[in-house]
Amino acid sequence: AYEKQKRDMEYDITLSQINPHYLYNVLNTVVYLSAAGKNQDVVKIVHSLIYTLHETLKVGDGNVETTIEKELELTKCYLDIQRYRYPDFFQVEVVCEEDLKDCLVPKTMIQPLVENAVRHGTQQRIDGGKIELLVCDNGDTMKIIVHDTGIGMSSEVIKKQRDKFEMYRHESGNHIPNKEIGIANVARRLWLFYQDAYELQIESQENVGTTFVLIVPKMLQAENEEGRL
Repeated sequence: AYEKQKRDMEYDITLSQINPHYLYNVLNTVVYLSAAGKNQDVVKIVHSLIYTLHETLKVGDGNVETTIEKELELTKCYLDIQRYRYPDFFQVEVVCEEDLKDCLVPKTMIQPLVENAVRHGTQQRIDGGKIELLVCDNGDTMKIIVHDTGIGMSSEVIKKQRDKFEMYRHESGNHIPNKEIGIANVARRLWLFYQDAYELQIESQENVGTTFVLIVPKMLQAENEEGRL
């Protein structure tokens, strides 16, 4: 029980880390839309921001999990905000098998993967690109795939990213620098939640795109109440 409480507390800490640049950019977008008299757009973007902050800043209650359905809603809010900032710059396709929507996952697990695809993938291309988010049944596990047609990564960058996954997978990886909030933070929370019962894979090709594949156990509320950790 103590170890579970300890991991829940550490999870809350990592979850509460918000990239200040993200807030800065969103508020700049609100200022721009307000100055342009687009009041309805301001209302929508602020509602999306409120939902995002509510889901990511609610810490300390030990409730470190959510459903796939809510994770997809959080991701949708993020994408709605980005569409106001970069209209017509990227396309998104989201596909989730219906019977997986009630499955439990760590909070804010999918959105950072999609954010990474936008910021470091499609946003870096002059002509933008496409992002696909797929949640698929994989037997006793779920497979969550985030694919983008962005600028891709070199083999050296891929190796550095994989090394970070491993570093933040262990207890020694408590401190996550602000510049690495995102994928490194996800890797840390995945370890706190699943220990070694997950896989996070990355494949990329320069000027073609990047694919993250996350494989996690299928878990429903009733199973979790029996005491997962």
